[in-house]
Amino acid sequence: MSRRSVAWIAVAGLGFLGFLAPSAAPPTYGAPATQPAEPPPLDAAAISAEDLRERIGAGDWRAVPVVRKWLADECLAFRPPGPSDRLRVALRGVGAFRLDDAGVGLVRLYHHPGAGPQLREQVALAASGVGTEGAKSFLAELLEDAALPVRIRLEVARALAELDDEAGRKFLLDTYDTYLIDLSTKNAWDGRVCSILERMHDSKVMVSLEAVERREPPGVTRNNARTLHDQMAINAMPVEDLLKLAEDDDWERGMYKRYPAIAALGYKAGPEVIPRLLALKPWPSSGGGADAFHQRILKECAGRAVADIRRPHWQEHPDGPEKAPAMREIGSATGMMVGTSAKPAATRPAAPARP
Repeated sequence: MSRRSVAWIAVAGLGFLGFLAPSAAPPTYGAPATQPAEPPPLDAAAISAEDLRERIGAGDWRAVPVVRKWLADECLAFRPPGPSDRLRVALRGVGAFRLDDAGVGLVRLYHHPGAGPQLREQVALAASGVGTEGAKSFLAELLEDAALPVRIRLEVARALAELDDEAGRKFLLDTYDTYLIDLSTKNAWDGRVCSILERMHDSKVMVSLEAVERREPPGVTRNNARTLHDQMAINAMPVEDLLKLAEDDDWERGMYKRYPAIAALGYKAGPEVIPRLLALKPWPSSGGGADAFHQRILKECAGRAVADIRRPHWQEHPDGPEKAPAMREIGSATGMMVGTSAKPAATRPAAPARP
């Protein structure tokens, strides 16, 4: 989806007027009358914050108009220090669906004199999720804001690095160096920087990790750098190669590569791969992955990847939204039934061992 991006800060003087544009209407796909009717839109007045949060998580494109309306309503009725439950969910939706047209409002919210620290953190996460060129100046400002926790600035740095920003890369690598020191000298450490690097495929960061691996002595820190680099190398593979890894059900070949490849497809593939993700074969009934745990993890991993694809491509489902994978199908794959209060399973796919 190619769209001209305007720097948010340059037009921030418009205040919240950008939220009131008619773009909040749900998209139309021009499906012939003989095709099944599109599912009905969600009622912004009736839907609960929990239900909308779950629909955002599952990548339901019908959540987008509600996210935009809630964001507009909550900004116009903003009560410091914020955020309300509705505003918190709306901000999550902005980042998840990468709604660049909400950028002006994010800047205004962040600089509102009554904005509390929780609201600023949520705005920063939303801007990091959007991650467009138009957001770059604002993201650079967020990275320099020492009042934001490091865990938030790490997400900002990731978004900047993916926009080829050296300051973002430096922040990530400096934090990783601190993590390695803690790893080798302390009994406890914060590994969030690793979780972020694991989702990236930036070639310059990969070169830096190779240098770290050469620099570190044999042992836990060198192994950590090598593991991260190997994960990023999988992320950098072409989509078709990732699909081959995802569809390989041989446990010996795939136990360390299949889950990361599926996750990487969620980060970088388009909706055209969704049918293949939903059709992945389970692990064979004999072998290391035969147990119910690994079979469930595989299904959940595929379901998360499908949802990860659907959110940024909410206008690009093949043949229009009425042909997109059913919400309950994806909800079942992720352990979450959309429209209920059930929570997704907390288990993540096993990764190569790391301290």
